[in-house]
Amino acid sequence: MPPGSGFHRVDCRKIHCSWHRPTHTAWLNFGSKNIAGKVHDRFNAGVYKVLGLQVKANGPTGQGNRWNPRSWTVTLADLPSTAQVRDINQAIPEFHKPHHVEMGKTSYHAALDTATTIVKSMLLEIGPLEWWDVSASSKGKRIKAQARFLEEPDAREAASSLNNKPLSLSKTARLTVQLMTSAKFKVSSRIHDGLREQLETQKMLWESQHIHFIAYPPQQGHRVLKLESENSQLVAEAKKSLECIIAGEVLSKDGKDLWNPNLKKNGDEFQRLKQLEREYNVVILRDRRRSQLRLFGPRQSYRPVTEALEALLRQDNLTSNSQVVELNSDEFQWACRGGFKTLASRLGDNKAIFDIISTPKRILISGSTADYTAALVVISSRQTGKITDPSNIPTDCSVCWTEAEDPIQTSCNHVYCTGCFADLCQAEGSASTEFHLSCVGDEGRCEKFLPLTELQELLSFAALEDVLEASFASHVRRHPADFRFCSTPDCGHLYRPAAEGTSPAPVFTCTNCLIPTCAACHVPHPDMTCAGYKDLASGGYEALEEIKKRLGIKDCPKCKTAMEKTEGCNHMTCRGCGIHICWVCLAIFGIGSECYAHLNKVHRGIFDGYERFEE
Repeated sequence: MPPGSGFHRVDCRKIHCSWHRPTHTAWLNFGSKNIAGKVHDRFNAGVYKVLGLQVKANGPTGQGNRWNPRSWTVTLADLPSTAQVRDINQAIPEFHKPHHVEMGKTSYHAALDTATTIVKSMLLEIGPLEWWDVSASSKGKRIKAQARFLEEPDAREAASSLNNKPLSLSKTARLTVQLMTSAKFKVSSRIHDGLREQLETQKMLWESQHIHFIAYPPQQGHRVLKLESENSQLVAEAKKSLECIIAGEVLSKDGKDLWNPNLKKNGDEFQRLKQLEREYNVVILRDRRRSQLRLFGPRQSYRPVTEALEALLRQDNLTSNSQVVELNSDEFQWACRGGFKTLASRLGDNKAIFDIISTPKRILISGSTADYTAALVVISSRQTGKITDPSNIPTDCSVCWTEAEDPIQTSCNHVYCTGCFADLCQAEGSASTEFHLSCVGDEGRCEKFLPLTELQELLSFAALEDVLEASFASHVRRHPADFRFCSTPDCGHLYRPAAEGTSPAPVFTCTNCLIPTCAACHVPHPDMTCAGYKDLASGGYEALEEIKKRLGIKDCPKCKTAMEKTEGCNHMTCRGCGIHICWVCLAIFGIGSECYAHLNKVHRGIFDGYERFEE
């Protein structure tokens, strides 16, 4: 995905820059040490301010001399360049006014536009910027600016090489550059509302750690939450905490998830679930794919909500009588093209559920034996009736054909429940080796391709990642040379390797553990070149290779996964990429039979020392 895409949740391309505004120094002369000391203390305490800004006072210095009305001096440092003698006198009451004020020279005279142009040009010498912004505030002792580079290595280079670097503005001016790490999450607006109390409490803790947290205004029923700090380790810890919060709590009792099949539809059980939400001021989301209910709200509400829900489901289990009809491909097509609506209208409201997530697809019938028998007749005879055009009912979900819960709308103007749309996407992602999702609106006739950019707008981060996980995993298995695993043990995240010798060495910052890894040599070596690191680590590397050789461990020639053969023949299958390998010469093959043919032809057998059996 291109930089800045919605589900690039971790970003290390932004920097904060700052440098001192032009200042000058003033010397305040007093005849009394006592008065000089009081003025000194009041400036440092912020009681006296110059142009609304607190300034630092030094002193008083001097020697007592009743004949010299200027024998004691208080120095005011870092005064704004626009401050004049009258501004200082206005800050001090009449009974504490100095006998004389002497103003020093301004530290530099460059205008704001000139100074910002100089700093921006220093950044551009390292790499192109995505954007650059200078704070409009005139308060504070420092000028502040932000920038985002197009590439992460450039941002790291800027923070490393430009921080504390002298500026041509003056002999003492220096630039401060800080690399910022941010993590973004996209969640349902309903989830955010349910978690508002927890997030506000957590926000106070994060702010005490200098971690900035913001919830952006809602768009398309979702909110983006962002964590940002210059300390990447703190961001990683805060990211884990936020992930736990927005995951909610799975409602369970005695280790068993609370669920009823009737909750898959928007029937009476669902309406009672909504009533529980209103009573306890919480949000309960149905995960129909996993048959789970997740609670989002104050922690103290978990127990009473669980007990109330358990009682509700116990009552439903006594009265419900759900039966399943599995559909073959023809029956599934019939159901999509109006058959299910015919069935639902024949049985009555809330007696049929169309489960498109399961494999095979199925229809759940909740009702009497007569209802089940009638359903079988309708399905087997492929009965269809006059179906109302879904376009005339814009609030109906295109999947469950009931009034959409938390409705979203695709670019082709078809409406879905947020949960139904996520389930539809996840079913496609797990069922297809090549991800291709189409709209099922207009009773399955729409078939408009839904691009990733649209999925990004309509799905939460977590749902979008679930959708792509299965298809991406199969893609990685088919292209092992194109990906490497993060170097952090048990992390499991992937990145694209770069060719060795690439300059500058590209850096991959893992979106899971936030550890930066060189994408060329695949180890973390911040502020070092690949050559420098290899030179430093060569002793340990050589020792590792010696141990591997002694233990009989070899690396897969395709994906570099370490392998050990303890017994059996010389045909090996890599657990990393699935390639078939000759253990003797490390030749690789697409299928096992080719490897066996190679062993017999080239190495005279499939076992070590096969020639011994020929004697």
